[in-house]
Amino acid sequence: MAGPGIRCWELSRALADAAEVTLFTPAESDMRPEDFRLVTYSEKSLAAAAAGCDVILCQGFILNNHPELNKAGRFFIIDLYVPMTLEALAQYEDRPLAEQNNVQTHIARAIVEQMEAGHFFICASERQRDYWLGWLSATGRMTADAYSEDSGLRTLIDVVPFGLPSDPPAATARMLKGVHPAIGEDDRVALWGGGIYNWLDPFTPIRAMAELAKRRPEVKLFFMGARHPDPGVPKMRAYDDAVDLSRELGLLDRNVIFNDQWVRYEDRVNYLLEADVGVSANFPQVETRFSFRTRILDCIWASLPVAASGCPRSCRPT
Repeated sequence: MAGPGIRCWELSRALADAAEVTLFTPAESDMRPEDFRLVTYSEKSLAAAAAGCDVILCQGFILNNHPELNKAGRFFIIDLYVPMTLEALAQYEDRPLAEQNNVQTHIARAIVEQMEAGHFFICASERQRDYWLGWLSATGRMTADAYSEDSGLRTLIDVVPFGLPSDPPAATARMLKGVHPAIGEDDRVALWGGGIYNWLDPFTPIRAMAELAKRRPEVKLFFMGARHPDPGVPKMRAYDDAVDLSRELGLLDRNVIFNDQWVRYEDRVNYLLEADVGVSANFPQVETRFSFRTRILDCIWASLPVAASGCPRSCRPT
């Protein structure tokens, strides 16, 4: 699962202590939750499937794509942990300006609709909350009534961060060292968790590997998830650029390894516990400032040290 799926899954687990929870998913899953129901819906069946719910917590474009949900008078909690407009700036920056502006207009309109429909809003950090308070102010939700009820506006929007699993990590199988054909038993593994998206910087770690491999050929950089697990999300330019750079530097499938098939969520612990360091590299752009890097928390859970860096835009391939 990518970050949004992880967040839905873990929120469902946490909320199951206080309510009857149903997690709706558009695709079949072989995961079997113990504390909540998992229901697969179609485009035409979501409203009927959710008819018995008192509260609906949603993220992304669900509310916009299914306006029929808004007709039932339920209480809506809108999860704003993904700054969609900022991601889109990076995702579509190589497209014609007219197309980029159309995408921004579409996403902004969707967010405004969510601001109007939502009863309560959550996000993942205080910095994100500052960003969304601006949106709520601009869309007329920061009213005198809301202020008189709570001058801190926590009853309007509050922070629900990602957490760490309460159970300590425990390996169930070996996945990398001595198992993967490019990784030896005594090699050292730098692990990039999650996908390769246009708003991330896989290029700095790859260039670092080119220098490191001259002295430490046993060090390997493993990208745990290259393509997005959702088939509806297209492969991004950054993935192809990262593969091309690795090939150009003579590192591909030697010191830099791309895992084309995403790791099962419950199996990620095995990669984390076998790795020697986690890697997260970002560009100093506006998406980075307001994002929440989910996979770093996995590293913290596994007591895996993290090498995190930024780099100037000039380091990107042209």
